[in-house]
Amino acid sequence: MRLKEAVFLSVVFACRPSEPRADSRASAVQSSVSQRCDMVASERDTTCILFGPSLIELIARPDDYDEKRVRVIGFANLEFEGNALYVSREDFEHMITRNGVWLDVSAALAKPHAARLPGYFLVEGLFSAGHRGHMGLWSGAIERVTRFDASFSRADVDTIRRRASVR
Repeated sequence: MRLKEAVFLSVVFACRPSEPRADSRASAVQSSVSQRCDMVASERDTTCILFGPSLIELIARPDDYDEKRVRVIGFANLEFEGNALYVSREDFEHMITRNGVWLDVSAALAKPHAARLPGYFLVEGLFSAGHRGHMGLWSGAIERVTRFDASFSRADVDTIRRRASVR
């Protein structure tokens, strides 16, 4: 009886799926992050200098983008102790801070867009997974922001097209 048990156990353990190795998981993550590359240094140097994840991906996988330059679109609000980029207007309205990242935007970049705030914006800057903004409420921070531009809505684009076709 013991021989049958030994054979059975050896077959069971031999047939079970093996665990993926940690280094293969790490390379798979690195591969998916590199697929989000929006800009490389040059034709010769293909080092990625700007990543373009969605804001949801940035929040879900902060360690993958830590200390990397990112470009994301979200619902921005700039106010005392509340500079943030949220996944949606609803997250902003309901103060769901975990669905957003803290923003470190200079007054020079923000001032020209004051009339469109709060609103949807394209933001480029350095992502920090460890910096979580005022009182640690957010899911990371975009620091040293170099681009802060209002994002066009579908209605804005349609209006621009209509005006262009009238000319």
